[in-house]
Amino acid sequence: MKTILTLFAIIAFSASSFAQTPAVTITTGTLTTTTVQASFAKNTTCNSYYILMSTAAEMAQFATMFGVPEDSLVKQWGIHCYADTSYTWTAMTPGTEYTIYALPVGAGNVFYPMQTELATTLQNGGTGLSTVTVEVFDITSTEARVVVTPNAETAVFYDGLIEKAYADSIGMDSCIAIVKASPYPLYSTDNWTWMSLTPNTTYYAIGIGKNANDIWGDSTVIEFTTLTNGLSEINSSNLFSVYPMPCNGKFNVDLNAATAGQMQLFDLNGRMVYSEIITGAHTEINVSALNDGCYFIRIISENGVGSQKLIIKK
Repeated sequence: MKTILTLFAIIAFSASSFAQTPAVTITTGTLTTTTVQASFAKNTTCNSYYILMSTAAEMAQFATMFGVPEDSLVKQWGIHCYADTSYTWTAMTPGTEYTIYALPVGAGNVFYPMQTELATTLQNGGTGLSTVTVEVFDITSTEARVVVTPNAETAVFYDGLIEKAYADSIGMDSCIAIVKASPYPLYSTDNWTWMSLTPNTTYYAIGIGKNANDIWGDSTVIEFTTLTNGLSEINSSNLFSVYPMPCNGKFNVDLNAATAGQMQLFDLNGRMVYSEIITGAHTEINVSALNDGCYFIRIISENGVGSQKLIIKK
């Protein structure tokens, strides 16, 4: 009888000791394509804890690189929490399994075994054709804002900017291959202002994506040219004539010393609102869909670049 009581006492003591081991309970919450939310609850003997989320492969890679155990990485890079909390990680990769780590800290700043929980972000895109739209706004002599928007079928996409002269020398297929090889995958609309561009230089803004089945879609290429000295400094040109002035949305462009070129129309914010290739010395342009107001018309031809004011009044 004494032996049985002693055994019960040992079991009870062991169970009590186990219950008092500092620990953290991890509960996953809302998951989206790019976010992971989790809640953390510590037990009574856990004074604080560190939390971190990463893929298992990345953790193993860094642990090997620095020659330390994974809990050391959690302590060094993790968020130090002192109470029950919830946290949302953002900018995650869609359709990817992540490990959530919690490293408990007990009395005397003693660390205890980590708890982990798996969470997988939702898959992005569909199985249809991936397409992206590319728009160029706020063009100046050295900057341009490029907005690239994927459709619902796009799981991931890439975009980039390449000078037309270089692109033409290597071919568009090579340009698209360069964009595909970008180390920066994108999953939602990319609104980026490119800076330090070369004045009076033509660029290609390129976007391409692939669907959830890892199949590339069609590329989108938009051509634009940076301004010479900024809109405020461009006000006249003898390279072409524009009439009538003001116009009702329809006007004529006569090239004075060229037979072809590119016509671009900008609003007062420097945003290109219309573009057309001119293939003759005389061309009629119809931009009646634009609102009344003042615009800058710009012609790029083999004889140079010129700009004039255009007034639309219907």
